[in-house]
Amino acid sequence: MSQELKDAFIDVVNEVKNHHDADRLDIIKVRGWTFVVPRDAYTVGEKVLCVMYDGQLDVNRKWCTPYLRYLGKNGRVKNTKLRGVFSDGIITKLDDPLLLEDLKENNVTQPLEDCYKEGKLCTMLGVSHWTLPVPQDLSVRMAHLPFRIPMSDEERFQNLSDEELGLGYTGLITRKLDGTSCTIAYDPKTDDIHVCSRSMSLKIFQPAGGESRLKHNNYTRAAHPYLDTVKFLGHVLHQIVALRGEVCGPGIQKMKINQDQHLPLNFYMYGVHLPEQADRNNRYCWYENCNWHFTKINSLINRIKTLPDVEKVYRKEYEQSIGKELTDMEWSEVLTRVRVIPTVPIIGEAVITKELLEEYKAKPKEFGEGVVINWHGGSYKVKSDDYYYGIKD
Repeated sequence: MSQELKDAFIDVVNEVKNHHDADRLDIIKVRGWTFVVPRDAYTVGEKVLCVMYDGQLDVNRKWCTPYLRYLGKNGRVKNTKLRGVFSDGIITKLDDPLLLEDLKENNVTQPLEDCYKEGKLCTMLGVSHWTLPVPQDLSVRMAHLPFRIPMSDEERFQNLSDEELGLGYTGLITRKLDGTSCTIAYDPKTDDIHVCSRSMSLKIFQPAGGESRLKHNNYTRAAHPYLDTVKFLGHVLHQIVALRGEVCGPGIQKMKINQDQHLPLNFYMYGVHLPEQADRNNRYCWYENCNWHFTKINSLINRIKTLPDVEKVYRKEYEQSIGKELTDMEWSEVLTRVRVIPTVPIIGEAVITKELLEEYKAKPKEFGEGVVINWHGGSYKVKSDDYYYGIKD
C-alpha cells in the first residue's frame, strides 16, 4: 500500500458504541482503527474520511481548523487519549460543510472518493507523511535509496485484510525497537556500499576520505562496524545484499518514554533484502518466499567461521567474486573483519489471531513500542497505544 493510501483513506464505519466513561462520546471503528467522537455523530455504514496518526496536515487549510488543538508540531497528527480510550487520528464526514468549503476554495472539483481511488486523496487535502527532519550535515550528500531498494516502512496491521495478516498461520514475533530505520547495502559488482536512512542513501566513498567521513552521524557510526560484513556477504552470495535494521541508542527518537535510549548506539538487524531475487511484494525476504531471513545471517557467519567444510565452500565463492585467490593469511584477515550482527529482540513464534494482535496493541508502555509480525506472506507492525500516547513532538 502506497504512503498516499496509508495517511488518509475513505471507508465506512463498521461499529458504533457508547463510550463507557463519557456520556457525550462514542467509540467507533473504521477498518481496524478506533476513533473517539461526539455522541450520535456517526452511524454504522456511513462513509467517512480518516487521517491517521503520523499524517501531517497543512494547518493553513480551512478544513483542518477544528483539529488544530489535537496536532503536534508542524501539523503532525497524533493518537489522543480521550477518557481512557485512544483515538487513532482524525475523522470527519464527507459532507462536512467546512470540508466542502475548503475543497471549493482550493479548486478541488473531483469527488473525494474518486480522488482516493486514483491515489491522490492526500494531495487534494494537503496531507503528507510526517518524517524526522534530515540532519543538515547529511542533506547535501543524500540521494534516493540505491539498487531499487524500497523504503523500510512496515504496514500497520489495521490497514491489512485478514488474508494479508496471515490469520491462522504461525508467525515470528520480534519486538519493535524505538530507533531510526537504517539500511546497509552493498553491490559486489561495482563495490558500491551505502548507509541509508528510511528513504535516503549516503554513499560511502572508499578509500579516499571515506574513513574520516564515516563517523559524522548516528547512521554511519552505528553501521561502521558491519560494513565489512555486508561486503563479505555480497561476495559469498554473488549478489546485492541489503541489511535492514534499527539504529538505537542515546539521543535517538527523543520520546518521553523511550526505553531503548539506554541501549548502546548500534545497528540492530531486523531484515535482509536481496533485490536480485526477492519478490518485490515481500521487502524483508521471509525465507519461505526467498529462502532467506535475517535470523539465517548470523547462523551462516558462524558456520563459515567454525565449520571447515563450509568455510572452504564460501572461501571459493568469495575468491571467485573478487577475481583472485587469497593466501591463508589474507583469508584469515577477511574473516577477522566479519562480525556477527546484533538483531532486534526475538519474542518467539505464535499462531496469528486477531486476539493476539489486539493483545500486543493493548500492551502497557513498559513493554515498548510494539512488535513486528513476520510470516511467510510478509510482515507488519502492531504498535502499543499506551506507548504512543507518550510521544514527544
